[in-house]
Amino acid sequence: MDKSVLKANSKKAIDTIDSKNKEYDLETANALWVMEGYSLNEQYLSNVEEYYNGTIEQLDFTNEPEMSVNTINGWVEEKTNQRIKNTISRDLIDQNTQLIITNTVYFNGLWEHEFDADYIRNRTFHLSNGDSKKVSTMDNTHKFGYAENQDAKILELPYKGDNLCMYLVLPLNNNIAEFENNFTLSDYNELKRSMNSEEMVVVRVPKFTFETKTELKKPLMEMGLVDAFDLGSANFSGINKDEELAISKIIHQTFIDVHEKGTEAAAATSVEMEDEALLSTWEFEADHPFLFFIEEKQTGCILFMGKVEDPQY
Repeated sequence: MDKSVLKANSKKAIDTIDSKNKEYDLETANALWVMEGYSLNEQYLSNVEEYYNGTIEQLDFTNEPEMSVNTINGWVEEKTNQRIKNTISRDLIDQNTQLIITNTVYFNGLWEHEFDADYIRNRTFHLSNGDSKKVSTMDNTHKFGYAENQDAKILELPYKGDNLCMYLVLPLNNNIAEFENNFTLSDYNELKRSMNSEEMVVVRVPKFTFETKTELKKPLMEMGLVDAFDLGSANFSGINKDEELAISKIIHQTFIDVHEKGTEAAAATSVEMEDEALLSTWEFEADHPFLFFIEEKQTGCILFMGKVEDPQY
């Protein structure tokens, strides 16, 4: 694909995701933090700001590491509505640090079909190790996107505003590790394509909240992105033609809170369905480990994905 087309398409996708909607809050942000003294190409600066809604800042990692840490952490806190704190710790910056990349996604949305707080019950959840525990479980009965095959069930929970939804993928057996190893993007898309939204579904899903922090250097290198982290091999001449530059750290941190009203993540009117519930032919009870995906439907972009093995709330 031509570079100009790629840049234009990237800008269109990012602008779509970041477009304002009165029904929910969604904001993505990216920043490159570069060691002070490196002269960055003007064209690169222009491309980052114009097409990728990113910012580039210079910091003195060597002489002012504490200030560098506070600056990066303050930026992350601001972009995630104070939900994510202390992304960078002092020990992550040393005299060899040259470039740090940060990415944030903040989402706060309400369910289109809200779960009734009066029907939250403690139900049994079966863990992967064979143990079980009682977890706070939400109940709802409505017309949802739903499908199942020989391996898994999928449920679509839409958010108010029409553009976003959460997909839950529940393996039919309680072996999430085996399921993950065999579950492909093609399988995921095929499940979505086979969904029928005209049937009533009885839904029972645990409330859950968690926060994760991941340093992506090792997994990216295992996936083949090796040269970018090595000063002798990295080619960032598009950023700076005169100086050797390599990535030191890539930090990704996520906060998510799923409850009866909706989801907050760094990610309504109650409807009575008592009579129609009797006509339901499908049941989605997430009483063992499952996967979740929060997706922007217009672009198909997966904003958040994760695995719930031991629900905490």
